[in-house]
Amino acid sequence: FEYLMVLLQCNSTCIRLVIVYRPPSQSTKCSDGQFLSDFSGFLQLLVVSSGKLLIVGDFNIHVDVAGNSTACKFLTLLDSFGLSQHIRGITHLDGHTLDLVISRISDNVVCECMMSALIEDHFAIHTLIRAHRPVRPQKRITYRELDRIDTDCFMSDLLSLSLFTDPSDDLNILLEQYNADLSLLLDKHAPERSKVITVRPANPWVSTDVLAIRRRCRASERRWRNRKKKGLALEIDREIVRNLLKEKRHLLKKEKSSFLNEKIAEAEGKKSLFNIVDSFLLKKPGLKLPRHDSLPDLVSRFSDHFLKKVTDIRASLD
Repeated sequence: FEYLMVLLQCNSTCIRLVIVYRPPSQSTKCSDGQFLSDFSGFLQLLVVSSGKLLIVGDFNIHVDVAGNSTACKFLTLLDSFGLSQHIRGITHLDGHTLDLVISRISDNVVCECMMSALIEDHFAIHTLIRAHRPVRPQKRITYRELDRIDTDCFMSDLLSLSLFTDPSDDLNILLEQYNADLSLLLDKHAPERSKVITVRPANPWVSTDVLAIRRRCRASERRWRNRKKKGLALEIDREIVRNLLKEKRHLLKKEKSSFLNEKIAEAEGKKSLFNIVDSFLLKKPGLKLPRHDSLPDLVSRFSDHFLKKVTDIRASLD
């Protein structure tokens, strides 16, 4: 099986998230018994690790089938390590529970698991956990919906302004006329609006093409969901959403690769290259002390250095 482990720090709560994928046993040489043995050894390391433990992923085990011997052994294994499996219900179009959410019973970290049959053959699982995410800053912005202006109507009103029908001969008055008339015209066709937005860090690879495909994805998904609520959804609506999502994933991958290749090509020397790699791996450079044989001596050198600076500043003022 494959896994990815990350640590999520949500204020004072640390969550050790482990994402597991186990291919179907028919497509690998690893038997069910071998997987259970390997996973047992993996759990021995996880259950004693720090942080609240949350294991999610596609295990390709039909835990919903009571007579399945592999499923029974797997659930018994979880119970022996004090772990609980939270998914109740099918998670696949073929009608089985393959995708699981597992946590320590003592952690009490999982509030609720909700499933929705969305686009792919596996259902989307929304897990509500007991943790507080960092509050992102918000700000109020003002904007005008310039793209919704009716150009024909705008041109008609523009030509009927006194700026064109009765322009002043005085330059100062003409300037005031220009500013006032155009402001009123803009307020009529694209009034100023305001809203509160959440300030999020910008992704440099998100281009105008990515933003456009995101809007198309959201619009098509809203259309499909609205028709589904009314019982009017067609299979073609779902296919449109799936195709747009695939197109978005492909474009994002392409833009990320292009951005990274460009940055690597611009890098001058190994230091710049390693800085680029560290930025993508979210590594923060640690503070390094000067070379020293004795820490007390180093502290004394720091003290003497800053004491000399203060003495020099006072001397210059005198």
